Amino acid sequence: MSLQPAAFFFKIGINNWQSLNRHSQPPCSLLPVPCSLLI
Repeated sequence: MSLQPAAFFFKIGINNWQSLNRHSQPPCSLLPVPCSLLI
């Protein structure tokens, strides 16, 4: 399986997380990477 689709959805996930974080921070367990990398 190619990594390109995974990277595409990962990028969307980060964008969604950033938009959601403006309202309420989601549980870190739902993120593909540690929260410390996104703060």
